[in-house]
Amino acid sequence: MALPISHYMVRTLFVLSSEDSASSARALMAQHELHYLPVVDENQLVGVVSDSALAKLTGEHDRVADALTADVTEVVPTIPLTEILALMQEHQLSSVVVTGESGIEGVFTLTDAMRDFGEMLEQATER
Repeated sequence: MALPISHYMVRTLFVLSSEDSASSARALMAQHELHYLPVVDENQLVGVVSDSALAKLTGEHDRVADALTADVTEVVPTIPLTEILALMQEHQLSSVVVTGESGIEGVFTLTDAMRDFGEMLEQATER
């Protein structure tokens, strides 16, 4: 039985506003070793921003809005990992936002997929 995406995702305790400064967003992501964060305005998911997109902004007045991707794929936490991986491959996604009844619960990225794949391989070779 395939485990749900909630088992593999990085639980998101942080979100950004599109009006947050790019520099404060970069600092938050670096401090917590995050590569993607959801962007929420007025309690609505409006996008996702990556550390690499923020790194391209160099002005002191740059905002998260200048780097966010508005085309976000949302998934529910009960979807099996295999379905998420197929969805990400089919649509060439680097991340999905996991949303449940309580709102945003986490983010799952290609980096997470590679980490989890490595752990699965390690476990398989230990047997």
